[in-house]
Amino acid sequence: MMPFELWARSPERDRQADQVRFQRLLEALTELSSQVEHETEGLQARYVRVSDSAALLAQCPEGIAVIADPTSTMARCLARIAALQGQIAFIEMLRQSVLSYAEEVALEAVSAKNGTWHSHH
Repeated sequence: MMPFELWARSPERDRQADQVRFQRLLEALTELSSQVEHETEGLQARYVRVSDSAALLAQCPEGIAVIADPTSTMARCLARIAALQGQIAFIEMLRQSVLSYAEEVALEAVSAKNGTWHSHH
């Protein structure tokens, strides 16, 4: 009978696996942040268009019916923009937590400029 043998990967292989995992996490956070920023920019542009339209409608003669309420549309845009800004802040907090954790466990040196990993070795 063979004695029980405990087998483990090398520390280098574990470190590489951790690096890949944390890089993927940072890339996912970057992608999410980009998506939220894109939505925010679109809503901000819409807000400006609605605001401009509201200004034009204010100058229309009273006999012209207004189909949409620009005030409620603008309020919804502002509320959504505020919610998205909260999401952006939360994603950034997560990114900083990931970077701090990686530094604590000395996975890699982190570039604060772009949030990418750089090997110590």
